[in-house]
Amino acid sequence: MPNVDGPSDLDYSLNLSQMRTALDAAIAASRAYSGIRTRPGRRTQGAMLFTSLTTRAFTLLRIVPATAAERREGHWDFATVAACARAILEVRLTFFYLTEACSEDEWCTRVDILSIHDCTSRMKLFKAIGDHDGTGQVDEIAEFGKQLVEVQERLQRRPFFTALPPGDRNRYLNGSKAHLHSLEDIGSRCGIPVPVFRMFYLIWSTQAHGLPMSYHRMAADKRGAGVHCFVEESYTAMCLNLCAQLLVDSTAEMHELFRDFPAAQNPRPPVPGLLGKMLARAGQ
Repeated sequence: MPNVDGPSDLDYSLNLSQMRTALDAAIAASRAYSGIRTRPGRRTQGAMLFTSLTTRAFTLLRIVPATAAERREGHWDFATVAACARAILEVRLTFFYLTEACSEDEWCTRVDILSIHDCTSRMKLFKAIGDHDGTGQVDEIAEFGKQLVEVQERLQRRPFFTALPPGDRNRYLNGSKAHLHSLEDIGSRCGIPVPVFRMFYLIWSTQAHGLPMSYHRMAADKRGAGVHCFVEESYTAMCLNLCAQLLVDSTAEMHELFRDFPAAQNPRPPVPGLLGKMLARAGQ
């Protein structure tokens, strides 16, 4: 548990309300820009990722206790909430990564690297399916293998890519890395201090992967049984706090991305609480 200034920092009702407000604004933005046709680029990638972000945020609100009665008697499952929150964080970082200002050559390099990772991941999946059911999935593997070669060849012609160190180029070409930068670095550039990122990502990842820290002291902490306890409520409140801020920032960037199109320009509202104080301490 991080060192916070008082119980109000983990006010579950306050953070739940902030998350609902942030999601309402995100849904409004998503609907405002739906149906707009643009050439492939930052806007199309941003719109796709923003939709994914909003959908996951909606799911998060569906799985947390939502009323006073549920808060007392409802189902508490921080482990599942944490896994959802981690996905929201990662989608938010990719949204920023594919919409932030950079040269056209670097942006295309980023997209090609993501495409290579996508192709290699799908080939692994179809190989696993084929090994499981004995079908081989030869056609699917061959199709994605063909796409992989095309993207690899295109990427190797990009000046930005050819200027990278040889070791990095090899890792990107074989699909072992999906981003040019670490998630920590992307988070730092979009306003999440590295210590804050590390703390949340570590907590959420242990839950998502079912690592020992997610269950080893369940009895001592009186958590993990689906019933209300201080740990379950406070950690869930932390998830809501950060996810609300991620939505607020992404929605503001979505409006900026589509600033040339008529839509309600919502100001970026502050999200007080735990994250706000942590950002203040970090000098953000």
